[in-house]
Amino acid sequence: MAQNVKKEEALSEAEWKFKALFELGPIGVAYHRMIYDADGKPFDYYFIDANDSYNQLTGVSPKGMTVREAFPGIENDPFDWIGLFGHVAKTGETIRFEQYLEPNGRWYDCVGYQYKPDHFVAAFNEITKRKKAEILLKESEEKFRSFFENSIVGISMTSIAGEMHVNDAFCHILGYSPDEFKSINWRDITYKEDIEPNEKNFKTILEGNKNSMRWEKRYIHKQGHIVWVDINTSLLRDENGKALYFITAIVDITERKQQEYKIKINAKRLDALVKILQFSSDSVQDYLDYALTKVIEITESKIGYIFHYYEDKKEFVLNTWSKEVMNECKVMDQQTVYQLEKTGLWGEAVRQRKAIMVNDFQAPHPLKKGHPEGHVPLYRFLTVPVIYENKIMGVVVVANKQTNYVDEDITQLTIMMDIIWKALEKKKSELDLIKKNKDLEYMNKFMVNREVRMAEMKKEVNEMLERLGEEKRYL
Repeated sequence: MAQNVKKEEALSEAEWKFKALFELGPIGVAYHRMIYDADGKPFDYYFIDANDSYNQLTGVSPKGMTVREAFPGIENDPFDWIGLFGHVAKTGETIRFEQYLEPNGRWYDCVGYQYKPDHFVAAFNEITKRKKAEILLKESEEKFRSFFENSIVGISMTSIAGEMHVNDAFCHILGYSPDEFKSINWRDITYKEDIEPNEKNFKTILEGNKNSMRWEKRYIHKQGHIVWVDINTSLLRDENGKALYFITAIVDITERKQQEYKIKINAKRLDALVKILQFSSDSVQDYLDYALTKVIEITESKIGYIFHYYEDKKEFVLNTWSKEVMNECKVMDQQTVYQLEKTGLWGEAVRQRKAIMVNDFQAPHPLKKGHPEGHVPLYRFLTVPVIYENKIMGVVVVANKQTNYVDEDITQLTIMMDIIWKALEKKKSELDLIKKNKDLEYMNKFMVNREVRMAEMKKEVNEMLERLGEEKRYL
């Protein structure tokens, strides 16, 4: 007896709770009876009851109506509402799903369950705002993915730690594959001197002082050469303001930078040549010493040499070297004369009659023959033959530029040395002429003095003969 009372009380409490949820809850709830066609297939369903929340969430008050009446055209909805709920009413399976209802253009999070055979309850909450936000987010992500993958601009998403996810254009600009970029940190491919400025810019953005920044930087291509880019970086944060990753766009401006460099170096070369040609000296050595300082300055090198070359002897003679060489060189008994056959890489400028450029001199090279202990260490190296009247007259060597030597350096150095050597030959001719003039003046003076002395001696002989009473011998 007591147990029956408890069961009745529990049932009453459950019914009261459900009634409160049905009448006052924010969730739409409706009771239905399934309607089948002659073949026993779900054809429609009848609304036994529906709460106020149902009416508010759907915009329909369906009690006493079938679903086809309450939502005209629902049978044509791409989603089979009648068939799905017919399955629930018939089998007793409980379902939950999210779905768009075409007749009223709203999204719902639905639960359906059987409460007795051929009857079911549908409870739901409207999620239209969330689903629209999700759709917009998905569309935005698809647009970004499409832009990211197909853009001709290099784009990377870089974690705060420095790992990179890049698009095909970024790979093309720097020569690496997408798989290789998976293990690359941005510092690994950034020109050494640009790492610190980049880190300062990232810090400025991370600290919130700027939303984005734009600057120019240098990357190192997979093949080793410098790639200049115009870079624009912004920071993506989560809803709580936590930094997620940097979004960076790069445009290759290497060609523009090369043109700017050409303009700059052309101006410097012209200025240097004017100063060299105006340099006043009575010494070929002083002239070449001064010319070498300008050559080093133009190529932005640290050290340099000028060798005379004598084709008949196949021999180099060191004529001029930079001060830095003298300061750094520790070689004892420094050699100044070199046979061509014994020279290594720098002798190739004569053997091949062309410029030789090596931007990793420390790496093994089949044409290198080593150098004496204490020699100035070389890192980047460029040598150009000096050709005058189709003969190699010398070679100029510059080394240890802070960045790689490029073809423009060869062009500028070749032009400079051609002009310098022509001026040198002219200066040699001028100095030879001055010397010959001095020799001639000396000889003329000597001859004049000789004639005067001969006249004086003739006069003295005549005077002696006159005192002796003899006739004069000289007229």
